[in-house]
Order: sequence, then structure tokens, then C-alpha cells
Amino acid sequence: MKTKDILKGGMIGLFMLLFSSVFAQESNKDSAVLHAGHALIYEQAGNYDLAAEEYTVALSFDSENAVLYDKRGVCYTKLEKYRKALADFNTALMLLPDNLDSYNHRGIVFFLLNNYNKALNDFDEVIHADSSYSKAYFNRGLVKMAINDEKGLSEDLKKAASLNNEKAISFMKEIGLCQN
Repeated sequence: MKTKDILKGGMIGLFMLLFSSVFAQESNKDSAVLHAGHALIYEQAGNYDLAAEEYTVALSFDSENAVLYDKRGVCYTKLEKYRKALADFNTALMLLPDNLDSYNHRGIVFFLLNNYNKALNDFDEVIHADSSYSKAYFNRGLVKMAINDEKGLSEDLKKAASLNNEKAISFMKEIGLCQN
């Protein structure tokens, strides 16, 4: 837009110049946040395909964001694209090695793939780092159930329930581990 056109357009012309300037200077981080916001809306609506696509776009603007890889991995897990999910969780952990959510999410995928040793290792990693992470106890309990470790199942479910994990409380009632 030329200066002559701005003067002709008055305040509207000036606004358009400023508006286009703001968008031209929009940072990659801002674009990543925008697309991650769209992804989150799709994810909450249960549209995991579109959510994964939006996380992919967000990652094109911020490829070092471990949380975006983790969130996309969760979508891939919901879509049963376990290899893609594992790749994303591994990338998230490479970028942010103490990301307990990524360990927990990767453990879930290992469990779904019947790789119980790796699942246990990931859940143990979470519990070792944060003994109040109730989801890891619950998930480790499910692995212990799959490998017929009834004592371990009971201990982990009780610990998760003591940390107010609603899934653990419901599951314990369902299998008769508690009276309520």
C-alpha cells in the first residue's frame, strides 16, 4: 500500500496498513499456538483425525515443542495408529526427557501392543519421578492384570484409588476389590 493510498483512505487505510503489518510479522510460535488451539477443539470434540492434522500444522511452525508431539501422539493412539503414536512420544521424550505425560502415554501404547515389559518400564519411570501420579499406578495395574499379577494389580489399584483416581475406584468396584 502506497503512502498516497493511505492518505486517500484516511483512518481505514492506516488501519489496513497496520493490520497487514501485524499479520506479516506473526511469529511461528503464534501460528503454532493458533493451530494447537484448533487441534485441542477437535480433540475435545472427538475428531482425532482433524486434531492430528492441526497438531501437524502446529509442529510445522514449532518443531521443537514436546507438548505438541505428545498431544498428537495421544490422537494417534485414539486412532489406533500406534507406530505413529510411539514415534511422537519418543520425539517428545527426546526433546523433553522429564515429560511424565509422554512416558505415561507411551506406556499405554506399549500396553496396547502387548509389550508389557516396556509398558511397565514407562509406568515405573513415571512413578519413580512422581509418586503421586495416579494414572501411572492405574495403568501399571492394568498391565499387571494382563500378566496375571493379582497382588500387583491390587496394590496399584489401591494406590491409584488412594490418590483419588476415579477410574481406579470404579474399576475396583467393578472387579470386587472394594466394598462401596
